[in-house]
Amino acid sequence: MADPAPAIPEIFDSGRRAQRRARAERIGGGFLARLLADELSERIADIDRPLSRALVMGGAAPQLRPALETRFTEVVQGDDASPNEFAKDALPFDIVLWAGGLESTSDVPGVLARCRKALRPDGVIVGAFYGGGSLATLRSVMRAADGDAPRQRLHPQVEVRSMGDLLQRAGFAMPVVDADGFTLRYQRLLAIASDLRTAALTNVLSGSVAPLGKAEFARALATFDALRGADGRVDERFTLIHFTGWAPDPCQPRPAARGSGTVSLADALQSPRARTWTKG
Repeated sequence: MADPAPAIPEIFDSGRRAQRRARAERIGGGFLARLLADELSERIADIDRPLSRALVMGGAAPQLRPALETRFTEVVQGDDASPNEFAKDALPFDIVLWAGGLESTSDVPGVLARCRKALRPDGVIVGAFYGGGSLATLRSVMRAADGDAPRQRLHPQVEVRSMGDLLQRAGFAMPVVDADGFTLRYQRLLAIASDLRTAALTNVLSGSVAPLGKAEFARALATFDALRGADGRVDERFTLIHFTGWAPDPCQPRPAARGSGTVSLADALQSPRARTWTKG
């Protein structure tokens, strides 16, 4: 008898994440969730084939649903924390939309594989999440705050190059991954925390969450103040990673031979837009 597959470590607390998302939905989703949903809506609009049955999941799903209901005849709400539930659906989906949340999923390959199985042949998954390169300023501020007793306060990040490998491992054909970076300029450190909270992007790692004490918070504020530019604001960078993959089907074109491309991966991954917003 074969040994059972090793259990996937529960890096993230699904109950805590559900609470964070419920709170964000009650207060309207916030700027970061709305931006992700708007960007994902544009990607969906570019798909020019008929699609009728959609599965939507993720932290920004509530902001995305109004746009979906005008495009698809049936929209099913899924839970990326419980992928076995939507994998049991009797009818296949034409499209799976993952609107944020991949960055706080313990078993990304497993959930992606279940998404592929939930799709009809030549169905498509389209998603976006905040990934590698995001929140560099906040990370440095938190490291300074904790000093000689560092704590895991922010999530590990999925890099754009890793995402293509994850899609291929899950069995998707023709994976496409790209990154779109932008900058938010903040007057206050707590305004960054507020934007993360309203988008359900705060800490949902398993285990206890250590609060900042007075000394740690003072060091955080001092570090943030030291980063202010001439206008008194601090830049924070975000990277929105987009991904697309197709459920295999014989009608799909074959990939080009290795080495036949004319555009480098480094060039393809560079963001075509440099956007900046001023925040509170």
